[in-house]
Amino acid sequence: MTIYEDFDETKNHESVLFEADRVIQSRELIDAQAILAHRIKGIADGIYANGDVVRDARLTVNPLTGAAEAESGAIYLQGAVRGVPPASFVMPIQGTVAVGVYLRTRIVTAAEDPSLLNPAKGTPSYRKPGASRREVSTAWGFQGDGQPGTFFGVYVVEDGVLRAKAAPPHLSAITRAIEDYDVASTGGGSYIVEGLQVAMAPDLATGEQVYTVAEGAARVAGRSRIFQAGRRIVTLATPELFDVDSEPHLSTTEGPQRINLGRPPCKGVPEFRITARRTVTIVHGGFAGVADVLPDASVISIESVKQSGTTFAKDADYRLTAGQVDWSPQGAEPAPGSSYQVTYLYMRRAEPTAVDSRGATVEGAIKDSTILTSYKQQLRRVDRLCIDREGAFVWLRGVSSAWTPTPPQVPDDMLALASVFQTWDDGRQVVSDGVKIQSPHRVAAQERRLDAVLLDLAELRLATNAQGMDSGVKKGLIADPFMSDRQRDAGIAQTAAAVNGALQLPITTTVHQLGTALPERIAIEHVHRVVLEQTWRTGSRAVNPYQAFDPVPAAVTLVPNVDRWTTVETVWKSAITERLYTGAGSVSALTATAAAVRVLSEESRPLEYLRTTTVRFDLAGWGPGEALASVTFDGIAVTAQPIEGGALTADAAGKLSGTFVVPEKVAAGAKAVVFRGPLGSRGSQTYYGQGTNVLRAQQNVVTETYARWDVPVYTPISTSGGAVWGPSSSGSTPPQNTSACAKWLYEGYFDPSAQSFVLDEDTQCSGVRLLFTAAGGTVTVQIREASAGVPLPAVVAEARVPKAGIQIGTSTTIAWTPALLRAGREYCIVTLCDDAQTAIAVAELGKQDPERGYVVAQPYQVGVFSTSSNNSAWTVHQDVDQWFQLLAASYTATERVVDLGTADVVAATDLMVLGFAERPSAASGVVFEVEFPEAMKSEVVRLNDGQIVWLAAPFTGRLKVRARITGDARLAAVLQNGVQLIAGHIEETATYVSRTVAATGASRLRVVYEGDIPGGAAVQVHAQAAYDGAPWVLVPYLSASTSTQGVREITCELSGLQAAAVRVRLTLTGSTTARPYVRNLRGATL
Repeated sequence: MTIYEDFDETKNHESVLFEADRVIQSRELIDAQAILAHRIKGIADGIYANGDVVRDARLTVNPLTGAAEAESGAIYLQGAVRGVPPASFVMPIQGTVAVGVYLRTRIVTAAEDPSLLNPAKGTPSYRKPGASRREVSTAWGFQGDGQPGTFFGVYVVEDGVLRAKAAPPHLSAITRAIEDYDVASTGGGSYIVEGLQVAMAPDLATGEQVYTVAEGAARVAGRSRIFQAGRRIVTLATPELFDVDSEPHLSTTEGPQRINLGRPPCKGVPEFRITARRTVTIVHGGFAGVADVLPDASVISIESVKQSGTTFAKDADYRLTAGQVDWSPQGAEPAPGSSYQVTYLYMRRAEPTAVDSRGATVEGAIKDSTILTSYKQQLRRVDRLCIDREGAFVWLRGVSSAWTPTPPQVPDDMLALASVFQTWDDGRQVVSDGVKIQSPHRVAAQERRLDAVLLDLAELRLATNAQGMDSGVKKGLIADPFMSDRQRDAGIAQTAAAVNGALQLPITTTVHQLGTALPERIAIEHVHRVVLEQTWRTGSRAVNPYQAFDPVPAAVTLVPNVDRWTTVETVWKSAITERLYTGAGSVSALTATAAAVRVLSEESRPLEYLRTTTVRFDLAGWGPGEALASVTFDGIAVTAQPIEGGALTADAAGKLSGTFVVPEKVAAGAKAVVFRGPLGSRGSQTYYGQGTNVLRAQQNVVTETYARWDVPVYTPISTSGGAVWGPSSSGSTPPQNTSACAKWLYEGYFDPSAQSFVLDEDTQCSGVRLLFTAAGGTVTVQIREASAGVPLPAVVAEARVPKAGIQIGTSTTIAWTPALLRAGREYCIVTLCDDAQTAIAVAELGKQDPERGYVVAQPYQVGVFSTSSNNSAWTVHQDVDQWFQLLAASYTATERVVDLGTADVVAATDLMVLGFAERPSAASGVVFEVEFPEAMKSEVVRLNDGQIVWLAAPFTGRLKVRARITGDARLAAVLQNGVQLIAGHIEETATYVSRTVAATGASRLRVVYEGDIPGGAAVQVHAQAAYDGAPWVLVPYLSASTSTQGVREITCELSGLQAAAVRVRLTLTGSTTARPYVRNLRGATL
């Protein structure tokens, strides 16, 4: 049997033309089938990918046994939708396993299947064999199970858990458009559609934590992920340990007593050292005045020394010297060689019983003595369970802290499902805090409920107004929830801060700019690797084919170009204190924003302004010898100053540097900084000033809503701990864009060329290699986002190459700090110049490469080459591709420590580092380290972006700050310059004064508030009659009771009140370690 199958798609045969005077060949009939199959496959491949499920074909896997049940269905394979029969099999449950379909082909002849014999009766070939058939069959299996055939993956199973699979069709342009719309319309494109609740299951006997994720659906960075069955997630979470040395506790009895640790939970058995009593018999030495050694070296004091009926006197007869009974005083002493009894107190290690993670029982300690315990504290941490773009479950580990653990930031290409508050004991909590989309019906129901609440509130306000509250002076009532400052007496000076429902000591801040001399973006050390290339070459194309000679805008670098701390105009310090606000061991996550206007004293003005700080600028690509004519900041003209020893004129290389000062009263946000020269040079950059706004009186504001959860803190002082101000922990913080991020950056009439491409996986691009055939001047090379094969204005990375740096005839490497390119998205390599000579190598279909022969197919079939005469409208050349090699970073280290410099702080009690880093994967991150001077043993505090640390005492001195960037060999964090250290100082005293209320006919004033007042802090209540010169009178303490929230409800009452009206003053005193909080102030004249 001979079959000729030699169809060659590169010959571009469209059809088979049978000539009337020639015999038809079997090969021609086979070619006709192959041409049709090739055409259909080309269309189908644009819609489906091999392994796409078209119908049914669901897979169920038992994560404990590996037993798999695969349903029948239809799957796209090799240009056709093919049926697959059901199957059952057992697969490995460890590691990553690909489950899919084996495609088997064989030739069936008439000898095997008689039905293939010619059925045409009455013909010479009746019942004679004819053409054979190609049979294609399918079977379920997993890769490497030994079945015959070609394997096509359909599902991925990780450790027995089925990974979510996106549903076809995969029309790349349509899918990308849907993803982009989803990302733009929802603020990131990551949300839960339904289900996916996370619950905590019992831990394994080996110590691993177990969590269950319910079935459901979600979209991650615009991609749909469906989980048809629940998942069981097993993870080994290990705590960071902190050595607690000699923690003191007071002994209450010599018998067994429970000692609760001050910083639970501990790992292992804590060590206890107690003061115990012991009586021993000692033989006196062989001569008078000798010192007798006691059996214990840790003797604290000798209680008595006796021999028979004689009791010796301390200091007169003996003394304790270095663990010995020293008889050197010239008093009475036992006879040499005789025995006597000594009773003494000494320190010894106690063997604890009933040990758990929070304490143990010890006995033998002298009453009212100090028990010292040393143990390893397991630092609390907040971890997050996320889903990545591929549907895999990923754990993000937070930054451990004794009191203020902060959740990790979630990368933009992940969806957070839940936060796990790791307390390392039975207090561990799971909060399913993933963002869930609401159905229109539910939104409508919530609106109806809100309308009902608003109606009830309006009725309540009318009733209260009728009885009088602002007119409430008639009732003599005081009520302030401390949600804002509007219940204060604005005519009296006062300093206490009202933050999130609590009155507290105010904090003043100083901002220290760090790393001003560092590059704009900082990455881990790396080398280049080629991830994509097109190296055919048949000729060249001019970069500027349409002869447009407007100069390419200069590259502008601002240091810093990000200021994350803004100033606030307000009478009180609540606004600033709120950025460093503290809570009783709580953790916060930004969940929503809303705009609002609140008017007090008929005045409203913007809340936050940019700080007036000095910014350095560096221009590259300016006209040689050209001066700087003007600089505008947000449209405001600013005065540029030269660098010391320099001038505001570009050198021969077109470089120019200087400084300017950010103007006053510029609202916070992204601001355009534009530079212009008298001869036509220009450049632009974006300056970012951003802060966090909350609802305040006197302001036109933006309210940020925080979701709060209590983290158990086992300490007598419930105010320990703090919450975090900073970027959104959901990962939606706007990127601190660099010099190429906005359309206006490249306005102008010049002629770029572009080559589009698509990557198969997320990649940090570190540069490109281009082949230049001619050079006429400086060339700008960019990576831009693209759509439908043509560049968009958004620039991802950029570099400039001077004419001297261009290699002719060999590749030229253009490198930049690694920039993240997403898998499946279109990007373009854009080349710009303003001369007519510069040209690049290209490959054109049908022409000859001098080394590799004729180009018979599109050299790079995924992308296209395009040109433009105005940087806006593009012409696509379908038969041309540019010579290029796309380079990715291959990191040679997994960590880099960046020295950010020093900051001199004065009386700092609160420290916070603000910075930004691009985190492309769960393995990448950045942690800031603050090192104290050698006098404090060079102690290092590790902080996440926006995390706050309280100092035990006000600190004045020099702090060293470092950034620790981490990643793996393929993806790593990239630090953005512009890091700031915020040093806060908490005031030791502060006052609050209420509005005046009526007291006519009243004889008593009762004030009630909820107080969280640790040891060392205090709150005093005073009252003042509403007339000039009236003294402030102390309102005595009356009683206290514990509320349901664990704080004390304190009542103060003043008798003998004789005034027509009265106001109340609260005076708070404390320190950095003892911070008082007052909530829900109520008062009445009775």
